Amino acid sequence: RGATYQWQIVAEDSHGARSVSPVWQFSTLEPENHMPSFASITLPKNDATGVDVNTVLSWSATDEDGDTLYYNVYFDNKAEPELVSEKQVSQTYKPQTLEYDTKYYWRVEVSDGRKVNPRSDLWSFTTAKAPVVMPKIASIETPESETDYLSIKFNKHIDSSKMSKAVKFVPELSGTWTWTDDNKIARFIPESGSWWPGSYNVFTLTANILSDAEGNLMTEERSESFTIPSSVAVPAGYRSYGFPIQVPRNTTFSVSVPNLAYGKNSYILAIADADKTSGTVSSMRASFKNIERIKEKDPTHALRLREAEMIHIPISTPKRSSIDASVRASTLGETRDFYIDEIAESGDSITATLMALSGNTKIYVDNSIIDSNKNTKAQEFLRVFESKVLQKVRDAFGNEPEIGVDGDSRISIVLFDCKNDGLAGYFTNVDLYSKSVFAKSNECKAFYVSYSTELFTAFATLAHEFQHMINYYQKNKNPSSPQILEEVWVNEGLSELAQQVCGYSLLDGDYNTTALTKLSMENNKNLSLTYWGDDTVNCYGQVFLFMRFLAQPGRYNSDSVQISRALVNADDGKKLGEKNIENVTGEPFKETMAKWALSCFINNYGDNSPSAYGIYGINLKGRYNSVQLPGYEIENISGSISLSNMRKNSMRCFKKASTGSGNTTITISTGNQPITLWCFDERN
Repeated sequence: RGATYQWQIVAEDSHGARSVSPVWQFSTLEPENHMPSFASITLPKNDATGVDVNTVLSWSATDEDGDTLYYNVYFDNKAEPELVSEKQVSQTYKPQTLEYDTKYYWRVEVSDGRKVNPRSDLWSFTTAKAPVVMPKIASIETPESETDYLSIKFNKHIDSSKMSKAVKFVPELSGTWTWTDDNKIARFIPESGSWWPGSYNVFTLTANILSDAEGNLMTEERSESFTIPSSVAVPAGYRSYGFPIQVPRNTTFSVSVPNLAYGKNSYILAIADADKTSGTVSSMRASFKNIERIKEKDPTHALRLREAEMIHIPISTPKRSSIDASVRASTLGETRDFYIDEIAESGDSITATLMALSGNTKIYVDNSIIDSNKNTKAQEFLRVFESKVLQKVRDAFGNEPEIGVDGDSRISIVLFDCKNDGLAGYFTNVDLYSKSVFAKSNECKAFYVSYSTELFTAFATLAHEFQHMINYYQKNKNPSSPQILEEVWVNEGLSELAQQVCGYSLLDGDYNTTALTKLSMENNKNLSLTYWGDDTVNCYGQVFLFMRFLAQPGRYNSDSVQISRALVNADDGKKLGEKNIENVTGEPFKETMAKWALSCFINNYGDNSPSAYGIYGINLKGRYNSVQLPGYEIENISGSISLSNMRKNSMRCFKKASTGSGNTTITISTGNQPITLWCFDERN
């Protein structure tokens, strides 16, 4: 249809003659243009309550010519709807979300691109009535700090008068609810103004109590559990009532743990914040009055105390340029006299012979000792000191004076006949001064070892006493500064660490350290980490474990050497004892003390992560060097606990098993000192 055609005829006879007609043409009729038409229309169906507000409009149309069809859609809530979609190919239209209980109008026109069909009929429908919106919780925000709110957001205005009745806290908690002006957000803060840090709380909003302004009850019940952040982490796998809780002097305080299953335990770690008589007395000064008694039990501790009696006098270190080489010359077999400190109970002085010599070390042996192996033993001391002790201790803690008063850079180790069975060896700072200052100075860099001491312990003593020498020098090498003496517990702890650095500690086979660790555990109830009385022999094990905890790689620094050097090189008199520890850890000493104490009682020794509560590698209930360690006792309790006799930085741990009914309650009474409680339990 609608085309032009041409045609022609050629005639030919038998002789080949041809005749051609003219070219004729004709045109066919133009095609008929069929109009598109609607085949069907789908109207939204009205149910019992009206049309859904999310309805989709649809229709279908056909065209006999097979043309592509285009649609214009008109839609509105007015009787003359506006054009909302033009030349769309799709046979559906999704209005934006419709309003409830509203009548809508719509029509569609269709086109094949050439002609437009008249508009369809005007169709309409009515949406359903709005459903009743019931009150419910939109969101809950749990506290992110001790002073933060618990915040509950509702979907609509709430009658706040019944809020306290609708809410339950486990453990029980009193506090104040405040509301925003539209009564859609409620905030809660405990009565004290803050949550217990580390505390585990369960909040429940009971159903069928709260209602909206129209009286519709909230049928939803909602529970949320949350733990308040704390600076010291609650042990993994445990919950907490409070971590920590500070209890003032002369106070009775109860911890009640709810929902603890039968046989499960509630624990309390108690740490005394201050001594019952004074929280500021220096451990050295406080103990000095007992020095004679201490000297009998722990003679080397007495030496550290005596250092505190000395007024500041610059160390008598000569300038190297002023020392004649002949003064420093030494010859094997030469003898000299050494004053032996009274703690060894061997008289005023001994005569000793130089029996081993190197560029770093001199080994003298007391002439009064009768032993054919003296020379061999002296050579062994020289070998061990130079290969296993000298450089390792220097690397870990720093250097001793470059030269002694005698002008010699070498360290003198004196093996003597010690009359004190409890003494393996000692260092005294007196030797770093000239005789014009202290008449009984030996005027050299020296320390002294009991000849009869078992060799492993003797070698450990070399490392132990060398740290004391370095510590004293590093803190007093500046002649213009006041005398600085590290507190005894830190100084002795570092010397115990020096033994570990050199391979002479508990895990290396040292019976002495193992036995001292056991003593600390057995006497823990009466010990302070930082306050050493006349029972100091029981304290060495504690400071050993504390320093090992502190120096674990990654816990407070990348390696232990950075910790040990920082502790020794605190050249500011304000950074001693607890302040020295804080300077290294970057946290309050109380927190470090708590982490260490938790490590002692939880004893997670197999976990080497820096945050684990354990002394990595040391099972505090293990057996080492023929000594069975008992571990730190966690005391079972049934009634109340009296903590009236605890000293500053002493620790005890208690536990109580649940009977399966009611709360598991532990009551604690303090004495003249405040106590910090670190509570943890086995709730699911």
